[in-house]
Amino acid sequence: MADLKDYTMEQVLEWLKTIKITDQSLKAIEELKMIGEELVDAEADELMDDGVTGDDAKRIIHAIKSFKPLEDTAEKPTDTAGAAVKKEAPEIKILKAQLAEAEKSYKELVNLKKAMSAITMPVGCILQCKEELNSLPEEKKGPTQKKFTMYVKKRDEVLKKLRELRSTFKEDSENWRAIAEIHEGSMQVVSKNSNYNFGKLVTTHTSRVFREQRAALASIKDAKQKLKKLGAV
Repeated sequence: MADLKDYTMEQVLEWLKTIKITDQSLKAIEELKMIGEELVDAEADELMDDGVTGDDAKRIIHAIKSFKPLEDTAEKPTDTAGAAVKKEAPEIKILKAQLAEAEKSYKELVNLKKAMSAITMPVGCILQCKEELNSLPEEKKGPTQKKFTMYVKKRDEVLKKLRELRSTFKEDSENWRAIAEIHEGSMQVVSKNSNYNFGKLVTTHTSRVFREQRAALASIKDAKQKLKKLGAV
């Protein structure tokens, strides 16, 4: 098997052992039941949030970039399996369509969660800069004003990304509405209390999107397993 994205949870754990990560990190990934598709899309900070050590997270990201597959010991389909593929062609076509849809959904959800998670930092920093500017004399505002402008730009870049992502979801769907709520909420942070409430709003949505990611991954895994049994992968 030459693509890490196609690895099952068991194969992921075997591969991680070959790059010598610690037992602590291995256990964290095992508890998450992480499959190849999810590991490839993970960021280092996300891995650390899930219990992987900092050094192991860096090691994993580096190993993914220079990926070396486990030795492929899978048996080649027999003639009988080949015949089954032909016989089950309509079923295979349906499964491949389901797989493509699940993979598309998963990628959209990954991008959505990343964008949602990225908005809280610049919004919080904008508030902090505003408070500092209000307390500083005019002649000392320069450095803080530059930081303020930088964070406004970062916030606007994330909001632009969220607007672009919104078009990939059905109108009035949960994710479509969530993007609108986050967009509006980011502009209403004017105090520590409102910033706290905005952070809770974002966390609520990112947690839900993460659950949707897991469901999409389960669909991907199920479709791949069925296709494998039919000798179609």
